[in-house]
Amino acid sequence: MNKVRSIIIALLAGALMFSSCTTYRQFGYFQDIKKVSLQPFPKDYESKIMPDDRLQIVVFGPDPQVVAPYNLVVGSGGINGSGSTFTYLVDKDGVISFPTLGDIKVSNMTRRELEKYLTKQISQDVKDPTVIVNYENHSFSVLGDVASPGTYRMESERIGIMKAIGMAGDLNISAKRNHILLIREEKGTPVHYMLDLKTAMALNDDHYFIQNNDIIYVRPGAARVTERTFGFWSIFLNAITSIATTGLLWNYYSAK
Repeated sequence: MNKVRSIIIALLAGALMFSSCTTYRQFGYFQDIKKVSLQPFPKDYESKIMPDDRLQIVVFGPDPQVVAPYNLVVGSGGINGSGSTFTYLVDKDGVISFPTLGDIKVSNMTRRELEKYLTKQISQDVKDPTVIVNYENHSFSVLGDVASPGTYRMESERIGIMKAIGMAGDLNISAKRNHILLIREEKGTPVHYMLDLKTAMALNDDHYFIQNNDIIYVRPGAARVTERTFGFWSIFLNAITSIATTGLLWNYYSAK
């Protein structure tokens, strides 16, 4: 009997060790990170202004009255009062209509490029102006096999794919880490890119940093699909199979 127990314990220990190795290969991120030569992230990464972006543009100067014509305010009280700053929607042609300066083509500019451009133009009439441009409606969506699928606001232009997934609560254990689909609009056409988070090469990918309106889709693994399809019965049958197998092994070796 002791010999039987030793054999069963050894089998269970071996199965556990094999399972742990398999688990890491299936679910670990960046498994080859020690072997991959990582490239520095771009320090000056900035997204480009695109149609349908909503921009908040505020102009400051030594004399608030002088810069007031360049600031559209909703409500009363001005910028420093109870009123809120008007936002500018970039139209389908990439243009905004800015007070005093008129129509400005802003698409494919970065925020800083637009700030510099406006500062230069306003400086012709205002001494030492300061222009601040911010995005008001940048967001991205994470769908599929994650803890909290949904649409999230971009609080920064520098959000990598891992941070985006982290904001959605991380991938579920059943998710396919080597099948992360990134869908993005480029020149009016949806395009897609595939990322494999099992390898550290994903950190070097040109599309690692996400952009406004990106969609990240995480493909569910076979286990997740089976669970959703068969639900309780799949789990029940697996449990019965495991118990039956263990019982047969015990009876077989006990008979000897």
